[in-house]
Amino acid sequence: MPSDLFHDKAYLLFPLLAAMLYGVAATALKTASNRGCGIVRTMCVCNWLTGLAFLAFYDWSLFPSLPDPWWPSVVLAMLFVLGSFFTVFALSHGDVSVATPVLGVKVVMVAFMVAFVLGVDLEPRTWVASIFAVLGIVSIQINDRPHDRGKIVVSVVFALLATACFGAFDTMNQHWSPRVGFANLVPPGMVVASVLSLAFIPMLKGRVRDLSGKALLYLGIGAGLMTVQAVILIWSIGTYQDAAGANVVFGSRGLWSVVFVWLFGQRFGNVELKQRHPKVVWARIGGAILICAAIVLMFTG
Repeated sequence: MPSDLFHDKAYLLFPLLAAMLYGVAATALKTASNRGCGIVRTMCVCNWLTGLAFLAFYDWSLFPSLPDPWWPSVVLAMLFVLGSFFTVFALSHGDVSVATPVLGVKVVMVAFMVAFVLGVDLEPRTWVASIFAVLGIVSIQINDRPHDRGKIVVSVVFALLATACFGAFDTMNQHWSPRVGFANLVPPGMVVASVLSLAFIPMLKGRVRDLSGKALLYLGIGAGLMTVQAVILIWSIGTYQDAAGANVVFGSRGLWSVVFVWLFGQRFGNVELKQRHPKVVWARIGGAILICAAIVLMFTG
């Protein structure tokens, strides 16, 4: 193996790990949702756990002083919560098979924000990899089921809004972490985000005690893994300041979701890959190839 295979991009193994964990988490959360947990409850639990997890990064010697400046942490919190809200709305009121690939556009959106807002010169291969990743994400999410045109509009609009919020979150993380310190920026922001997520409680349907033990088990597994992958991704962007590259590699989460559904879907009660049209299968294979090509481009050079 050539010594320069990974060049100086070995840190991208962190978002790759996050993408794999996301694939497992998404499979478990999908099962929990099918068993009655619901998208809103799932999102709330994930946000609360993520806020708690980031407390491990906080410099407690500074407590109870506020970050200086404090406003970037508040903006991060608002972007995270708005992104969560728009995602929930796109998935619950729109068409999931349309919203999911649109959310994948975050890969290119972050690249544009980093290049034209932060003024960072991105390598040409980053742009090519971003395009490959988006095309792969769209292909791997192709569905052979009919769509409701009204739901398509809702899905696209709110998925794009969610993408803009999360893209801005990553861009701010890259810009402000080296200036005020990751421990002073993100942990306070995520705690505020978890508090703001309490506003979603009125949207919850049903009672926790009415959920089955298996539903709660899958919710716990999925939310736990989703929290770990969020910590890894956000930390890696704040530490290595490469939001564009991290998002290209993290864009493989759709691939890993399909892989884990294919390998373990039946054990989770997920049979969504059964009886698919051959065109869908080939589209997903093509998407997988494009995503792998994007990852190779980012790691080599």
